[in-house]
Amino acid sequence: MVQRMSLLPAWFAFSLIFTPILASGGADWNADNIVLQGGQWTQIPPEIYDGSEPEKYPQPPPPYTDNWKQNDTKIIVLIASFRETKCKYTLLNLFTKAAFADRVYVGIVQQNEPNNDEDCVYEYCKLMDEDKQYASLKDEEWSVQNCPHFNQIKVNRMLAADAKGPVYARALQAELVDDEDFCMQIDAHSDAALHWDLFMLREWGACNNEYAVISTYPSNIKDIGRNSNKHWEMPHLCEAAILGMGQVRNGRAKAAANLQRPVIAPLW
Repeated sequence: MVQRMSLLPAWFAFSLIFTPILASGGADWNADNIVLQGGQWTQIPPEIYDGSEPEKYPQPPPPYTDNWKQNDTKIIVLIASFRETKCKYTLLNLFTKAAFADRVYVGIVQQNEPNNDEDCVYEYCKLMDEDKQYASLKDEEWSVQNCPHFNQIKVNRMLAADAKGPVYARALQAELVDDEDFCMQIDAHSDAALHWDLFMLREWGACNNEYAVISTYPSNIKDIGRNSNKHWEMPHLCEAAILGMGQVRNGRAKAAANLQRPVIAPLW
């Protein structure tokens, strides 16, 4: 079964300006598992269930297998790219910073203008060719023989003129998922922390929920590995509104801090 995972702020980020929020009252600034509500920090109640009264308090099943602990468990990262110039660096980050790069796959829905926009995969291959051994190659000549992890990248190449927005492109990503165990969706201009693949699977395992979907708003790229606002603060989405024609839009990101475990949220 494929589990969907999205961004966790500690290990994935993109160029977003996020200003730490100061608040008074409520829970202690240094308390574990706090979120900002009504201008005050509030501590999230423990999500503990003792197993009693299962009919009254039904629980999701724990993970069916321990594949999230295995180093060969396949992960596919899905990317929608519209005329993106930083996609090549995203691929570079994914493969060079993974603990076990051979288990990482990438699916890209690329929407470019012919003869005008660079191809994400071919430009990534050029970055990996640090000594310029293959500098004379044409784009179509790149392969698994001269580009690391080339056969782990799947691409749906579209014309930019045929693009219908990010929702359409992300829907097409599903066609690129095969037999991978986990999948994760990120932006085409993302960075990662060292050994991101291990961290992400550990976080999913910590949910103790076979159906868990990990998701959040990404932190500032400069905050990867940093103790933001001196209590590991990060963006937190917890509000949404229904607009005209049934459109749902999430509210402005607030904040969570000192998280010791994944916390339940309404949006993903």
